[in-house]
Amino acid sequence: MTPNFGDLTAAVAVADTGSFTAAARRLGMSASALGKLVARLEKDLGSSLFQRSTRSLSVTTEGERFVARCRRILEEYSLARTEIARTMAQPRGRLRVSMPHVSMLTPALLTEFARHHPQIELDLHYSDRLVDVVADGFDAVIRTGAAGDSRLVDRPLASFRHCVIASPAYIRTRGRPEVPNDLKNHTLLFYRFPTTGMVERWPLEKSGLIPLGGPSVTANSLVALIDMCTRGLGIACVPEFAISDALVDGRILAVLDDHLPSFTSFRIQWPKGRPTPPKVRLLVDFIVASIGEAAPRQTCANQVPRRPSHSTRSGIAGLASGSSDITR
Repeated sequence: MTPNFGDLTAAVAVADTGSFTAAARRLGMSASALGKLVARLEKDLGSSLFQRSTRSLSVTTEGERFVARCRRILEEYSLARTEIARTMAQPRGRLRVSMPHVSMLTPALLTEFARHHPQIELDLHYSDRLVDVVADGFDAVIRTGAAGDSRLVDRPLASFRHCVIASPAYIRTRGRPEVPNDLKNHTLLFYRFPTTGMVERWPLEKSGLIPLGGPSVTANSLVALIDMCTRGLGIACVPEFAISDALVDGRILAVLDDHLPSFTSFRIQWPKGRPTPPKVRLLVDFIVASIGEAAPRQTCANQVPRRPSHSTRSGIAGLASGSSDITR
């Protein structure tokens, strides 16, 4: 038996007022309707809560104990509703988010979010493993690629491409690869996912996904790979947002652009089947406002690209710290 809160409220009101008529007036219902609620409750409990006569009404011993507990239940319920209302008005509590080790969201952006919303406790989980959002208890995940989980609400945020890059000094010394097969004569710099230990695949069309070259370097830091590439050690494949400034400044050049596929989407996802928690909505809105509803789609053109506007640089390049979860 699971009585509803209306039954409990009716019993408490009768005990407080000492009258079915007064209790019905307090609850805004007829005395007969209130009497039916109490009678149903007593039937379900198998015990009388009130002693009734034509002149008076009293609470039974069982009724006193029951009503006392009902008051506490109703008080806790009222406090819970108040707490939810406050949370809806000002989101607070822990926000558990999973994202790749290297993504478009840098610590700078997340620090800014935390600074604006100190009442939210960020719990960030970096992994190149494809987590189960629902089973693993995450509030939201940052992913790339196509949406594939029907249990999740999906919100595309931006798009990006990968670029195959080399420094001008390297190209002067070793030459520019014109087709993917030329990479076998070059030193290649690969990114290794920290969690799985797998080497990231280069999305070259009509060729091996991980090109076989000459000497190679592997690192689990995209920053290190880009630095080594800039210093002329070899050729790397990185997301465009991580090196847009270096392309503009001419410190690195893009090669094999015609052999790279179209854009990869960057998205945030969270469990469906319930209203979006305010803290998740706050994070989504913050990211959208920071990087733009539809981020500018650049290409890794071999020529020096046009310098982006300040808003674009702060919205895309300023957020970049590495590759996203491209294998997902």
